[in-house]
Amino acid sequence: MSERFVRGWKVSLPKLQGLVGAKRLKASEILNSKANAKCRSDVLMTLGEGDEKDGAKIADRSLSALLAGKLDRKQAYEYARVMELLLNHVAQPLATKYVAKWREPQDQIALQWTYYAPTDSFGCWNPLLKRLELPKLAKAWAAPNVHFPWKPSKKAPAVDWPLWTYFDSKELDVLAKELSKLTRAGLKELPAKILVDEAKYAEQCRDELWTGLERLRDWIERARAPEKREGLAYDKQKNGLMLLMDGDQ
Repeated sequence: MSERFVRGWKVSLPKLQGLVGAKRLKASEILNSKANAKCRSDVLMTLGEGDEKDGAKIADRSLSALLAGKLDRKQAYEYARVMELLLNHVAQPLATKYVAKWREPQDQIALQWTYYAPTDSFGCWNPLLKRLELPKLAKAWAAPNVHFPWKPSKKAPAVDWPLWTYFDSKELDVLAKELSKLTRAGLKELPAKILVDEAKYAEQCRDELWTGLERLRDWIERARAPEKREGLAYDKQKNGLMLLMDGDQ
């Protein structure tokens, strides 16, 4: 089954941007970080097109350039790939507490059944969210609005994939209020034809959509919660939520 997934981090984008060119970290620290134990191999294999050693060289080069502030627009895709490694090390990866009915990894939102929803793009829930009367989320979901590592004032090179979306603290307040009204019963009113081509799979789609939105609601609350101390890329207050959409294209 083709699929995509979404992962999330609690992060202050200004603080993350402040690491570019600051030379506060080394690429080796990030690559060898325990926080990257689960995803390191996948990221390196992707960068190396199946060769993990080649991928490690590319990741080291890209992280080194990013941390030194010596950015090359031709390497924008590489920066987008290693961003996951950087965030795991300096921000707070989000994971939902175990619930028996959720079989997919706790640190991601799965888009498997809903990957095939007849929307504009595979795995993009925007029309479904609009029908659920979640207008702000429907507009912002899967929006490629992250310029990092380039400053927002500069036009960043376009990277088609992976897809990065950031919600600042004010946007999270709005989304939290919007999602607070959502109920499982509300998903029953979604017509099968907008969920999947074969109506017999509509309930699986509803279950996946509900599970994903519950998880997103939990991540938003975690991102909004205060911290006792600051980190390299998060503050005590007013952090944002960074989402990565990756997987099958």
